[in-house]
Amino acid sequence: MTGGAMRFPSRPGVSGRDYLVTGLILLAALAVRGWDLNARSLWFDEAGEYWVAMSPLGTLVGSVVTGTGDPPLYSFLLHAWMALGSSPIWLRTLSVIASLAGIAGTMTLAGRLAGRRAAFAAGALMVLLPADVRYAQEVGQYALMLAAIAWNLVALHALWKHPGMRASLAWAVSATVAAYTYYGAVFSIGVPVLCVAVESVLRRDWARVRATLRAVALGTIGILPLVLLILPDQMSRVLNASVSNASVGAAQASSLRAAVLWFNPVLAFQFTGWPYTKVPAAVPVLGALVLLGLSLRSGWRAPVWLAATWLVYALADVAGIFPYGFRWSLIMTPLLVALAGAGVGAAGGRRVRTAAWCVVGVLLLAGAVSLPNRTLRDALYGRGPSPWPETEDAGATLSYWREHRTGTQPTYVYYGAVPAFAYYTREMGWAEAMPPAWFIDCWHHPGPAHCGRDGVRFGKWTRGMNATQRVADVFQALGGTPDEFWVIFSHLQPNDDRDLLADLIANGYRIGAAYQATGAAAFLLQRT
Repeated sequence: MTGGAMRFPSRPGVSGRDYLVTGLILLAALAVRGWDLNARSLWFDEAGEYWVAMSPLGTLVGSVVTGTGDPPLYSFLLHAWMALGSSPIWLRTLSVIASLAGIAGTMTLAGRLAGRRAAFAAGALMVLLPADVRYAQEVGQYALMLAAIAWNLVALHALWKHPGMRASLAWAVSATVAAYTYYGAVFSIGVPVLCVAVESVLRRDWARVRATLRAVALGTIGILPLVLLILPDQMSRVLNASVSNASVGAAQASSLRAAVLWFNPVLAFQFTGWPYTKVPAAVPVLGALVLLGLSLRSGWRAPVWLAATWLVYALADVAGIFPYGFRWSLIMTPLLVALAGAGVGAAGGRRVRTAAWCVVGVLLLAGAVSLPNRTLRDALYGRGPSPWPETEDAGATLSYWREHRTGTQPTYVYYGAVPAFAYYTREMGWAEAMPPAWFIDCWHHPGPAHCGRDGVRFGKWTRGMNATQRVADVFQALGGTPDEFWVIFSHLQPNDDRDLLADLIANGYRIGAAYQATGAAAFLLQRT
């Protein structure tokens, strides 16, 4: 039923040289992702992932429901991974491995679409893609999600080419993995398969219709426990928290609408980490659009998948279902980069091919100077607090605190510092007999026994409190007004540390010692 330009290109033979180039690309990707892997302390989100995964296996699902709001697969994998270690570099290595799998999947997809040049171009772009590198170096589910989506699209391509049981099963398994990793993956797995189903019906290609429906049915069976048993509790928690987080959501929505709605939060962010780069947004946007335009020469089917996914994704943001752009747009990365590579593979004629490779070169250069690796960022952008990549030097701050704290001087841990503080003071026994997602319990309930020991107390969620309430929480947590005590900060909102210190100074204290690092700090307060 397919013919001419309507076909996907035939898969070219794979030579030893192809394997060699692919291996070199993956080694380069490993080097970039391994560079500075331990340069940043675990930040707020990463430490939270650690503590959720630390829950005993029998309570791990409950810990995920309360602690992350994400599907449970990554937490289960991290739980097993931590049987071999729990250092920051080891925890992040799981994401590095997942990222390499995602690059391999993206290259495979590009090769299926437009041949070996497409695969190599897509692989090169992925090596220096700042958004992918950033989340390949984080304890979190994004790298695993990217890999699952990439291989799901490869399976969908196979389903179109060879609509049999094997392809249906491959699509269903990869879709299930993606859904159990990240809820937003539903756009990238659901919209393209719907496009295939609609096209198959319009073509009256009943063999493909049956294969597609079979794949969707099998995937639905796999995802059903997630939808019935886990998602409702998570939705209930999100809705209950919506009032307290309303101002934050409004600020995010405002910033998204202030951006160029369609291209910058996706294309510029993917290829340069925009707006956290010195590269003008027009460079990655125009470069990516040129390659996507050239990819139409390889056939319209995969570009339609991208356009339809992008449209549904944007409409979901308008409806308030799922945020648009930035890290949430990673759900589009595999298809986006594969099609950019296909633009190179489909370029006909020497001049067009040369121009396409020049565009790839520009994007690679833009990506290279925008990488999130800390050594490079500090050299090019200066050292200091940064919203991307999130840098909170909790490890160094807590080393200072341990060295300068005398005896069991009372210590108040600001709520944003709680997960990382507990991680970097594991020798104090925080992991013993802790309930699932214990740090959230400490934020919202007055003084549970597990919210501190040895003179250390974890503060409540103080965002939105006035000065009197903040000071009252400090003294309530400490059990009085000691002559001296430490305050530990990290994961700060603007002026949080300055405001609380000013409140405490106004209540008769002065700063006796201080250590201020990037995104984290420790202060010794003494009564005047």
